[in-house]
Formats: sequence, C-alpha cells, structure tokens
Amino acid sequence: MEFATCAVNRPEILDITYSTLIKHLKGVDFSKSILYINIDPTPTSKNLHKVEEVAKKYFGKVVTNYPKLSRYSRAFKWVVSQPKGEYFFYIEDDWKFIKDFHIKI
Repeated sequence: MEFATCAVNRPEILDITYSTLIKHLKGVDFSKSILYINIDPTPTSKNLHKVEEVAKKYFGKVVTNYPKLSRYSRAFKWVVSQPKGEYFFYIEDDWKFIKDFHIKI
C-alpha cells in the first residue's frame, strides 16, 4: 500500500499521527508499504531529518522530498503525483486516529 503526507518540521506530532494510524488501520502490512513525504522547512529548517526518522519507524520504504521553500500547494502536488498504484492513502501530518478501520485491497 502507498501512503502520502505533506509534513512540516514537527516530528513529535507526526509520531502521534503515524503511531495511531498503525494502531487503528487494519489490513495493511506497513513493513511492505511505501510512504511519500514532503517535509517543508517550517517552522524551522533545523534537524529536518528527524521527521524522516519518524516516518522510517513506521513504513517499509520512505521517499522524501525536501523543498527549499514551504509551499503547501507544491508539496501536495508532489506527494499525490508519486504513488504508482491505483490507490493510495493521504494523511495530514497532524491527524490522530481514534477508531479502528479496515482497508481491503
């Protein structure tokens, strides 16, 4: 399964998003999943690699884009153009999943 996220430099919040996703999304082998993530240098460009490290804890393969400027429209265009399969799951970097749900592919 392919996933896509537009993120900013908030690794602690992203960790909550992905940990709750892993807990509640059933029917997906995350170790075989691909995440396409755009990491904007906002609110700071320091330690952006920490955001990527969080992503790598949860997904088998992580493809990262590091733009020089923060622009959500460009970030969104990049992440949604990356998946190669018929379906992908888009996740905002500050979502929190609270109920179980199942994807059957």
